[in-house]
Amino acid sequence: MKNKIEILLFIAIASTLITCKKDFLYEKSPLLEHNTDSIQSFIVVLPDQKAENCPLVFKNKENLKFKITEKPDWLILESNEGVFKNDTAWIKCSAKKVEAFSKVGIYYDGMQIEDENGEKYIVQVAYVNEGNPKIEVPEEINFNNYDTYNNYCNFLIRNNADGILIWEIVECPEWLFFTNEIYYPSSVSEVKSGIIAPNDAYYLVFCFRPTENMQQQMSGEIVIASNDKNNPRKVIKVDVDFGVISISIYNKTLNFDKNITNLDLEINTNVYPYGILTWEFIDLPKWLSCDRRIGYHINQWSYSFNIRFYVNRELLADGITTATIYLRSNYIDNPNIPITIKVTK
Repeated sequence: MKNKIEILLFIAIASTLITCKKDFLYEKSPLLEHNTDSIQSFIVVLPDQKAENCPLVFKNKENLKFKITEKPDWLILESNEGVFKNDTAWIKCSAKKVEAFSKVGIYYDGMQIEDENGEKYIVQVAYVNEGNPKIEVPEEINFNNYDTYNNYCNFLIRNNADGILIWEIVECPEWLFFTNEIYYPSSVSEVKSGIIAPNDAYYLVFCFRPTENMQQQMSGEIVIASNDKNNPRKVIKVDVDFGVISISIYNKTLNFDKNITNLDLEINTNVYPYGILTWEFIDLPKWLSCDRRIGYHINQWSYSFNIRFYVNRELLADGITTATIYLRSNYIDNPNIPITIKVTK
């Protein structure tokens, strides 16, 4: 994870991908307390690391000079001035050790910058004392026996020590990704990295996506990189038996007559005797959307569900518009089922 800890911390903190246990977060800064609406960027530094280039990202800041007018005493800057290009400026910074921050944790502070027009903005700065975390993950995950009652698959990343564990999924089969939504997500938000508090754990929920040439049985490896000094890379072997899947759609045409803005597509599946259906709608035009574009179901025997489609006529010319989209799935006999969309404006 050379030179990647800062990036992972930025992603994890900015996206709040931190476990619920947050007693390792500390904030002591008048700048942050009184100027929360002005915070537009974020940088992370670790003590005793070499100076690194950190990005400052602000909207509508093109070829604009700035200077840094306030900063924490522990933050070491190569220069107090810079220029924004394409809304981004780079500052080279590092941190000196602070005795008051000897306890493992993330210490927030603030830095103020002022552009050449006199506008002032706050940058949130994080001093990270990561300590000595210890990662624990399963060596192998086998999806040949399904928990059909829970209807989801997950595993834990554990941090079995007093340090702050920073992790990232660096390798994964293309037919697999992860979210933090336990039950079937209406809109899937992919999770690739995060932070785990000392002696805590984080749930990752498996999501499957159909790919070309998908087979009933698939195998692969998940590689997780972390700041565990003794185990910087952990490999998890994954084996999945998707079962024997079939799909039938009785009405493969959605006809949006005038004044109709949404229609349901009914999808019927058969799984024998068990299995995982994974599906995704592809080739949707800009004027068409749906409430679930990608997903999976763990089930037995037969199962039916509806996907609701919405049309935006403001993006269409007058008259009749047609398009063909596809339901891609792991139904081996017909992996790409065409669906006709017809809209009248």
